[in-house]
Amino acid sequence: MSCRVTLRSDENSRINCCYKIIGLEGKSTLKIVDFSGHLLAEAIQKQSSAGVVLGDDVLTLTVEPQADPSLIMALVTVYGLINNKL
Repeated sequence: MSCRVTLRSDENSRINCCYKIIGLEGKSTLKIVDFSGHLLAEAIQKQSSAGVVLGDDVLTLTVEPQADPSLIMALVTVYGLINNKL
């Protein structure tokens, strides 16, 4: 399951930012990649130090340095809400 996100700063702007959110059916794992396919962020289900998998809505989010963490968090939140995961 995936979706494409296109952001535009205003109606007169010709510069669009495109992202793709790739999620696995039935799992809380997802990846966010940019228009060229570079991985920007990855969210996986969090595990305790003993290896116990925590709830479906407890995630570990890894964000690459070049990505805006606020935007990534917003995309993860909206994706989770759309798919009834959060």
